[in-house]
Amino acid sequence: MPRKESSHISLNLTTLPAPPPSHQSPKKKKYRKYLTSLSKPFIIKKLFNSNSDIFREVIYTMATNRNLRFKTSRRFGVNVYGHPKALKRQVADAHQKKQSEYGIQLAEKQKVKAMYNLLEKQFYRYYDKAKRMSGVVGENLLSLLETRLDNLVYRAGFARSIRQARQMVTHGLINVDGKRVDIPSYPVRPGQVISLREAYRANEMFKQSFQELKTFDLPYIEKSFDNWTATLTRFPQRDELPYKDEVNETNIVELYSK
Repeated sequence: MPRKESSHISLNLTTLPAPPPSHQSPKKKKYRKYLTSLSKPFIIKKLFNSNSDIFREVIYTMATNRNLRFKTSRRFGVNVYGHPKALKRQVADAHQKKQSEYGIQLAEKQKVKAMYNLLEKQFYRYYDKAKRMSGVVGENLLSLLETRLDNLVYRAGFARSIRQARQMVTHGLINVDGKRVDIPSYPVRPGQVISLREAYRANEMFKQSFQELKTFDLPYIEKSFDNWTATLTRFPQRDELPYKDEVNETNIVELYSK
């Protein structure tokens, strides 16, 4: 019976070369390295049946956050993904184990990573950059994260969640200063104008999200509902962030400083 793959896994049976004959097969480590060099930028998991000539490669797309949204939100007690039902099953008097200092710091880092939908390697790059900037490291880190393009698309109200905002950017729905930008991590500078491309403004979902819901009202983002634009007027201050009472960035800095 063939192995059943989960829905987010795609099989690639044609683009990769066939394995060498059994009498010429290199060692496992060497062959894995050979396959990896052919298939970048993918992570490869090899499924090989040694009793036959069947050879399959299951390819996972890199930098994709597959964490369960509601479970993650309940874990931190914060609606990190912005979904209205994320905390619906949260038990108010749930007993939690006493955490160590390291556990508290680690949980804080994971919470902020979930808020911005980032993986560890991406997140650490922002910390490293914030450390080399002048000023308070923790505040620099949050400012860099807050001015990512996908996050500002979410804060402006074009998208209802950070995941939807990331998808809108990668699919080319967003312009910055009139030019299409499809890089979610693009650092938006003060004065730059973010807009939804004109072809998508008639979409009822975007209309309701941007012009009716009006989720965030932040002092560093100036919106024009008639022109479908949002302008970053300046870098955000720490006490202006929408989660100012839910995040302690000092724990993150202390964790990485160990």
